Amino acid sequence: KLNAILQLAEALFFTLLGLVGLGISVVIANTVRLALERHKEEIDILSLIGATPSFIRRPFLYRALWYGILGTLLSYSVVVFSIRPLEPFLQKVASLYGESFHLQVGDTQMVLIIMALGILLGWIGALMAFMLYEKKTI
Repeated sequence: KLNAILQLAEALFFTLLGLVGLGISVVIANTVRLALERHKEEIDILSLIGATPSFIRRPFLYRALWYGILGTLLSYSVVVFSIRPLEPFLQKVASLYGESFHLQVGDTQMVLIIMALGILLGWIGALMAFMLYEKKTI
């Protein structure tokens, strides 16, 4: 029974992970789009003097990179500090099934993978914002 519950929890986790990842990309896309709108005059002037689209995009991609890094660090910190209060309750449920259960927050490699995924989601959001911005200005 406990294994079935754990498999269900794992399936729910990956489903929610995908939905949260999509939500993160949309939030970052909206934030970058607002920054694009705020700097519209500067972008127009840069375009008039011959700046390439990649030159214009670069600062916004760096901004999205920092959003991804900071958001990842914040969410990882929330998870680390949320696990400790849940541990006794999970131990109690596991003991009902005669099992031992311990939550782990991950090692350095896992943190780096999560950080890379956060950066990737930030860049995807920024690229979505640029696609919408370019479609709107054409």
